[in-house]
Amino acid sequence: MRTEKRRQAKLDGGSSAISGRLVARTVHLLDRLRRSEIWPFMIQAESTNITQDVVTQMNTDDLKNESGAVLVVTRARVFSDTAKSTFTVIQPPATNVSLRLTDNDHMQSITKQPVNLPVLFARDTNTWALDRPHVISTRGSFSAYLTEEGSGSTTDVSLMLLGDVVAGDLTASEVQELIGLGLYPGVAGSAGGWARFLLYASLAEDVEDGVSEEVELAQLELRSRVSELRLRLARSRSRYTVLETSAANVPANGTVNLPSDRLRNDSGWPLLVTRMMMNTLGAPASTGTVAKPLTNLSADVSVLSGRKRKSLVWRPTVGALIVDADSNVWKLDQPMVLAPGDSVEIKAYEETGGGTIDMYVSLHGQLMEGMGAAELRECVALGLLDGWRAQRD
Repeated sequence: MRTEKRRQAKLDGGSSAISGRLVARTVHLLDRLRRSEIWPFMIQAESTNITQDVVTQMNTDDLKNESGAVLVVTRARVFSDTAKSTFTVIQPPATNVSLRLTDNDHMQSITKQPVNLPVLFARDTNTWALDRPHVISTRGSFSAYLTEEGSGSTTDVSLMLLGDVVAGDLTASEVQELIGLGLYPGVAGSAGGWARFLLYASLAEDVEDGVSEEVELAQLELRSRVSELRLRLARSRSRYTVLETSAANVPANGTVNLPSDRLRNDSGWPLLVTRMMMNTLGAPASTGTVAKPLTNLSADVSVLSGRKRKSLVWRPTVGALIVDADSNVWKLDQPMVLAPGDSVEIKAYEETGGGTIDMYVSLHGQLMEGMGAAELRECVALGLLDGWRAQRD
């Protein structure tokens, strides 16, 4: 009987020690996460006229993380065609091209061998959605290798990797830990939200025995901050807002700036952007219907905040890859906060179109009356808005 009690005491003590270490680590990671800023980012590489039956490596510099922050990749998209041409809408992935993708950050192959594009990317969206986000460090990169069969070296392929960047003090390994714990915002769907709910509920309980005074103070501070932010969210008023801009007759082999004043947040309150929509067409028609995005129009997208510019794409990117091919919608993995006065700036570039293509872009989101932009960014980082995601998707 005494031996059993000793064994149980050891188990209880070991469990308490593990729980204390987990609380300490979790509080540390969440405190660093809430002080970070998350915004959407994408990188794209392109290869033209890839050689038949020969492995072609895409430019690794184009698949490098140049954001200056940790990159969290959630999806990939592909465009493939015999050649870019006037008014060509995006098509399903080519059946004669295979892709092998390697993470140079960890020296790991993501695909064991070259994979045929139609069994890697969805036919309707041209998208490969990752079940678990893939993290690479600042200045990390990917290598992509293409193999074409039987088309006489005339196939063009564009590959895009998209997700979020996490700017702040968090390292790539710490972001990976947050994902593993189900605490990175938006990760693992409802399971991630449930993990966060249990965590924040545990933070409201008594502090674990055996934790240091420093950890105890950090836990109490995090508990107080989460409660404060939840209360601010509850008291705020949100209203749906859409901003739209356009450009007619984008010049062939030239650029045009879409009017950015129409995509500026002039409301006086922070704007929580959840999606962007894009429509490209040869010319407006009274009886025309929306089509899939054209592949010969590229866009450079950035956010201007005061004198600071944040790029959302590393280089001008094929517009047909920025949005889903089936819906013309780019659903952001995390809501993007535009402070009062911030604007989204878009430059459009057309290839081989004869200068007759029009581009329309809209931003959809919520104006959050009663909150500050910095507070709202904390809410995004801590996953306090993930309940909106389920309703949105």
